[in-house]
Formats: sequence, structure tokens, C-alpha cells
Amino acid sequence: MTPKRWRVVEAMLALLIAAECIVNASRRGIVFAPDSRWFVAAADDLLARRFTHAAWTTPEGAFYLLLPLLIAAAKTMTPASWPLLIVLANAAATACAGMLTFRLTRQSIGAAGGAVAAAGFIFGFEILDWSRYILTDSLFLGIATLAIYLMAVA
Repeated sequence: MTPKRWRVVEAMLALLIAAECIVNASRRGIVFAPDSRWFVAAADDLLARRFTHAAWTTPEGAFYLLLPLLIAAAKTMTPASWPLLIVLANAAATACAGMLTFRLTRQSIGAAGGAVAAAGFIFGFEILDWSRYILTDSLFLGIATLAIYLMAVA
């Protein structure tokens, strides 16, 4: 198969994974876990320009800045439906992770290995389900997979 066709397969895989995440969230609902309150409070603190939340005042908080920044941006763009934007960002991160895992596996051990990796994302309900939570898990998965991919191709 040509490289261009592989890119089409990768794009279709990413769209399928993102669609699965979105359908799952629409059927089962967006989840605000106990930790979600911490991220929302940090975003609210940022929007109020207070910077007193632990995310902004402690070294440990620096590890969790991405989600409060995304929540603040989403609240600014669509105050009433910001959780949906976070779920869409989570779905995109999960889709990118699935696509990059497929690409790296296919390039490393072949199309069959890539298919197995893709199946893990397509049928791995736990991976897809975390995208409906207002948490950092899906974002971390996407960023970590990107980092691994970039190291592997460097």
C-alpha cells in the first residue's frame, strides 16, 4: 500500500475512535469525577485572575495546568456547554493516540501488528470511556503517545 493510502487509513481510524468517544459520551453522559472539581476550580481561579489555587501556587500544580487552561478557554468560548468542548478535546487526544499507536506499530512490526494495536483502541472500552470524564487521563494518553512516537521516529 502506498504511503498516501496509509495516511487515509490512519485518518479513518482516528475519526472512528473520536466518533466512538463522542457517541459513548452522548449515550452515557459526561462525568464530573471528584477530581474534576479541582480542575474546574483552578480554571475559575484563572478566569477571575486570582491565582490562589494550588494549580498556580505549588510546584505539583504545574503538572496539571493543561486541563485548567483548556477548561478556562472552553468556558470563555461557550460558557453553557464547556464540558462538551473538553470531551471533544479528550476524544481528539484519544484518537491521536490510537492513530499514532497504529502508525508506530505498523511501521515497526507490520500491518498485522498495526491492526492489533488499532483493535485495542477500537474495542478497548476503558480507553474510550475515559474521554467522557473531565479529567487529564485522555489528554495524558495523547501527549504521552505523541512523545513516544516522536522519540521513535527521531
